[in-house]
Amino acid sequence: MGGNAVILTIGAAVVLTAAGELVASPMLALLKTPENIVAGSLTYLRVMIGGLTVITFYNLEASLLRALGDGRSPLIAMVIASCTNIGLDLLFVMGFRLGIAGAAVATLMAQGISCIYCFVVLRRVLDSELRETQTTNYFSVL
Repeated sequence: MGGNAVILTIGAAVVLTAAGELVASPMLALLKTPENIVAGSLTYLRVMIGGLTVITFYNLEASLLRALGDGRSPLIAMVIASCTNIGLDLLFVMGFRLGIAGAAVATLMAQGISCIYCFVVLRRVLDSELRETQTTNYFSVL
């Protein structure tokens, strides 16, 4: 289950990352971003674009969980990510003084945690469904 979706997700992440890196600067110019914030905006964009793989995999896992009837786990993952993001923002921006790059890295790390959470839940759901199917098939043979 999901083999084609994983391949599509990887492909989309690679294409979007490459395209995002190519259009980041021109996009800021097109949006008429004030000169005094262009450098920070570009830093944030580049860090976030670099982490698109994590974001796309979270979206894949959350979609698979919802398709399996579990809409609660993706919500829990987002709550965990939001709380983690707040804590990491405070640590990286105020504690380590990493500024805009720190905020972007904190966001990606929080998304990574939500991705891992959804992966673990998805594995449990799929493992339990597999055991249930094997048991059902075993008894149907008898």
